[in-house]
Amino acid sequence: MLAVGETAPDFPVTLSSGQRIALADYRGKNPVVLFFYPADFTQGCTQQACAFRDSYAALKET
Repeated sequence: MLAVGETAPDFPVTLSSGQRIALADYRGKNPVVLFFYPADFTQGCTQQACAFRDSYAALKET
């Protein structure tokens, strides 16, 4: 588990478009938020996803 402000280890991912990116591609350029959505159609995950969506403007300002 990472603490707030701690540097995350680099890892590659494949986007739904098929493009491969790595966390290091964004390091030092833009803030990065890692958001994990573990289960669809569950009340808790849906509420958290909606709260994240609703907080986007405030997160973007920081």
